[in-house]
Amino acid sequence: MGNYANFLCDRINDYDEAETYYKKAQEIEPEHAHNLGNYGGFLLGRGKYDEGLTVVNKAITQAKDEVTLLECQFYVYAHAKNDAARAKSLSIIKAILLSGCRSKGWSVRNNINRAIEDGHKNINLLKAIADVIVDKQQLAIPDKFEEWNQIK
Repeated sequence: MGNYANFLCDRINDYDEAETYYKKAQEIEPEHAHNLGNYGGFLLGRGKYDEGLTVVNKAITQAKDEVTLLECQFYVYAHAKNDAARAKSLSIIKAILLSGCRSKGWSVRNNINRAIEDGHKNINLLKAIADVIVDKQQLAIPDKFEEWNQIK
């Protein structure tokens, strides 16, 4: 169900039907971290920040794999209004990327567009990180950004 919801959202742009399937996936497997993360990212991309971050944070606590954790931390970095939360998520993202983890084929378009609309403080870094996560760019690309380089 969760994969079909992703398809509806990312390929068909049928957001209402996608939300229906994300909710069905949650009903069937309420603790499935990857489905939770995808649904939370969907909500954040639609501008539903409180609900989206709640779902993403639940996914983070349930995550048993680096890909889910990486995607969820990207959502936090893209949408959290709290600078401390963004800084923490960026640090986790960097550590996971340095371990070699990637999420090829992952769709970040709606989240980047929403972050642009919301005036994300460092949209170019966000885009660079997204390109590394989906394996379009090498890890050296974010090194151009001071915020990235300040992370230990």
